[in-house]
Amino acid sequence: MTRFESLAAAGVLGYPAGYVVGRNPLESIHPRDAREARSAFRALVAGDPGGFTAQYRVRRANGAWTRLEVTGQNLLEDPRVRGVVACGRCDQ
Repeated sequence: MTRFESLAAAGVLGYPAGYVVGRNPLESIHPRDAREARSAFRALVAGDPGGFTAQYRVRRANGAWTRLEVTGQNLLEDPRVRGVVACGRCDQ
């Protein structure tokens, strides 16, 4: 579940501020990309030291699909974070 959302996140996909907090971020990924995204996330949580960068189709608030470049890093052991950090950006 998402515990934090940056102020810029709302503008990226068109959802209202705070929309993703408390939600599973994998739910908005296109079904054809979901298996790869889940696999990357599991590897990240298991301690993949390199993190990951990948592109997935993600649903915008208006229902359209867009490509989102996602970078993830495991910071579960960092006492200031204790979580997985993912950042996304899209060109549109």
